[in-house]
This record gives sequence, structure tokens and C-alpha cells, in this order.
Amino acid sequence: MKSVYGNSILNNVRGDSWPFKVKLLLESYGFSDVWLNPEQFYVPTFISSFKQRVTDAFYQAWFADLFNNNVLNIFYVNLKLIFGYESYLYTISAFTTRQHLTRMRI
Repeated sequence: MKSVYGNSILNNVRGDSWPFKVKLLLESYGFSDVWLNPEQFYVPTFISSFKQRVTDAFYQAWFADLFNNNVLNIFYVNLKLIFGYESYLYTISAFTTRQHLTRMRI
């Protein structure tokens, strides 16, 4: 993997390759310096920081969508106050019952 990564940097990554997608992902979350200088970063710290940044970006996008002036969104904000799994997904063991309840909520 290290040699593929090294070659991708040397060959100016383009197209549909996985190194290109990784590069775009890092750049989109503000971690382009990790792509350019990977040896300067401690992997466990980077992974923790990256996960937090992705989670924060997701929450921001989720809240932004909910707080549009759409009547349905305003109604939904009053039902779902936090992002996460609902408790009925853990407490109801029968798959079909969970499925029907989920469909009704949707």
C-alpha cells in the first residue's frame, strides 16, 4: 500500500483510483496536509481527529437541513431532538414489528 501511495503522489493522482478518492476526502475535510506530508502525523491522533471532523460536519449538515422553513422539518425537529438511533430499535426484538414501526415513522 505504501508503494501505491508513493507512486500516486509521484504520478499526480487523477481519475477514479482509490488514492484520488482518499486525497479528495482528506481535502474536503481540511486535511490536505496529511496527504502531502503523511510522515509528520501520528496515525492514532489523526484518525481520532478525522473521525471527529467528519462527525461534526455531518451534524452541521443534518441540523442545517432540519432548520429550513419547511413545515415538515419544523414538525420533525420537535420529534427528534438529538441525532442517533431511537430506543425502539434496541428494545423491540421482533424484526417485522421494528420494520412496521419504522415505516410508520417515515
